[in-house]
Amino acid sequence: KFDSIGGGAMRLTIMIPESLDFAGVFEPVLKEHCKSYNLERVKSVEYGTLTELRYRIRLKNKNAQKALLDDIRVRNGNLNISITQKASDD
Repeated sequence: KFDSIGGGAMRLTIMIPESLDFAGVFEPVLKEHCKSYNLERVKSVEYGTLTELRYRIRLKNKNAQKALLDDIRVRNGNLNISITQKASDD
């Protein structure tokens, strides 16, 4: 349950079509919902048809996960998005 993680660091993973120029696309959403965020990794997946973006984030409001996901969905074509608690050894 996300309520138990509160303001701790979390991992946000966003899948996007490889054709999407992701530079700056998610910045407004992340600024709105996150205290801090950092792009940790960009990875080509699914034989180059998708790009996986992995961010380290801290949410402003622990109850804002759904709003964040909804806002990202609009920009990534409703592809997979996940928010997970960031393990301490990652």
